[in-house]
Amino acid sequence: MKGINKKVIILVVLLVILVIFIYGFFFKGSSGTTSGTALVSSVALQNSASQQNIVGRELLASLNQLRSLILDTSIFNEASFKSLQSFNVELQPEITGRVNPFLPIDSAGRQSATTTRR
Repeated sequence: MKGINKKVIILVVLLVILVIFIYGFFFKGSSGTTSGTALVSSVALQNSASQQNIVGRELLASLNQLRSLILDTSIFNEASFKSLQSFNVELQPEITGRVNPFLPIDSAGRQSATTTRR
């Protein structure tokens, strides 16, 4: 009996603490007439706008760095570059599979005729 009473007391205390926390978070945390949800959403919008401005500035700075980049194309005129050989392999066309590999196969190895094509 003592074990059950201790568990009930602990449960009640935890519930009271939870109710106090929820009350403080939703009702006491907001100042003035602004609700907690509106306050959070306005702060989130301000943070989002400032982050977009930062990202925009970083993007423009990167673009300016790329525009000022000068590439040395003289390497393409050197003998060592011109002596490079291509080892490309010509790919032969292969047989393709079924149109719909998930359709059941009949005994002759064809797609089942019970389904209609669109």
